[in-house]
Amino acid sequence: MQMNQNTLVIQEDEIDLRELFLTLIKNKMTIVLITSAITIAGALHAYTKTPIFEVKSTIQIGHIGESLIDDPANISKILSVIFNVNDKSSSDEITDANVKSIAQVKSVKNFIEVVTEGTSNDSALRKNMDVTAYTKNLYLDKIDQYILEKNHQIEKLKKEIIKIDTFDIKNLQEQIKLLEKDGIKKDEDKIIFLQKTELSSIESKISYHSKKLIEYTKEINKLNENSLKLADKTASMISSVQTLNYQNLILNSQNQLENLKVEKQILLQEKIPNLQRNINKIKNETIRKLQYKVDVELPEQKISILKHIESLEFSMSKSNIKNSELVGEYILHDYPAKPKKKLIIVVSFVTGFILSIFLVFFMEFVKNFRREAISK
Repeated sequence: MQMNQNTLVIQEDEIDLRELFLTLIKNKMTIVLITSAITIAGALHAYTKTPIFEVKSTIQIGHIGESLIDDPANISKILSVIFNVNDKSSSDEITDANVKSIAQVKSVKNFIEVVTEGTSNDSALRKNMDVTAYTKNLYLDKIDQYILEKNHQIEKLKKEIIKIDTFDIKNLQEQIKLLEKDGIKKDEDKIIFLQKTELSSIESKISYHSKKLIEYTKEINKLNENSLKLADKTASMISSVQTLNYQNLILNSQNQLENLKVEKQILLQEKIPNLQRNINKIKNETIRKLQYKVDVELPEQKISILKHIESLEFSMSKSNIKNSELVGEYILHDYPAKPKKKLIIVVSFVTGFILSIFLVFFMEFVKNFRREAISK
């Protein structure tokens, strides 16, 4: 019994498939007409719609030193606003050309891709070139300001070099000359004066008092010898007075000699050495330090400034500053990017075929429904 039921189901299925196939055969002209109509409509649409050409370009973001002029994502946003990339109302209607997209290249951080569309390759290319030119001009002021600041720094450093050459070195040289003239020369003149005048005067006085001391001593000796021979008390008294006077003179000369010797010692051991030490100090310390500045410090400072200038000049060179520029060539094709004619025709054909089959089955369903309604 169960086998008979299964056989009946299979037979009913076979009858249904046969009926479906017969329905399609019976309405084949309808299917062909509907499919052809939709396919032809799609073809007409594909061939009558204004062709849209697409041009692509890649822009390398400029840099100042090791830093990019701006973040590529930020540049993409600015350009998208300027060229209405995200404006749907303008993007759906292409009069001549517009910008389809501006986006950062994912694989490389300092590149952006620009895609433009136009009714011709020329219009799309011109629009793409406009974006490239605008991108180049976008940060010219920033580059010019950077160069202006560096030039200002260079001029300031050059003035420092001029100051070193015309003022600092000459000022130090004048100080050295002044020290040699007013410091060393004066002390040397003092030493000469002390040696030739004061020392000579002291030695003359020492010689004078030494001679006088000898002379007074001899006179006392004579008086002593004579006093022994004199018997007269009056003469003896006179001799004693004379001896006392000579003794006072001797004492005075001795004091003078002691003072002169001390004065000479001070002159030789203090005044002249102090002056000589001062001369040596000026020569070995003050002048040497000043001369070291002239010969070493200022030239080194000048070299350091020149190196800084060289570094600033390099920072303004093309190797260090680069504006945004097109990389490679503009990419364009001889055929339009839209509409895709073959795809539209194929899609139209498939759509028409499926729709025609659906309509045929629907119409057949309606007919069968009416028959059943009439038969009842």
